[in-house]
Amino acid sequence: MGHHLGAVTFHPDLADPFTGLAIEANSWAHHASKADHDEDCVRYNALVVAGWTVLRFTWEQVMFSPSEVVATVRAALAL
Repeated sequence: MGHHLGAVTFHPDLADPFTGLAIEANSWAHHASKADHDEDCVRYNALVVAGWTVLRFTWEQVMFSPSEVVATVRAALAL
């Protein structure tokens, strides 16, 4: 599901439009090129400017430290 910001639709990895929270899980496998990095930065900035809270996690954090990820998401939702 994409989120329209002006004329552009962005597709965060996970998003909750009711809370305005977007979660991005970044890995070297899918975010290693300059074009990927540039696209990530554009998406991140557009979401933040539109009022979203964007949390970014590495693949390693998601896979090996899920309690850290959950604690961070809960803290963001508590704001």
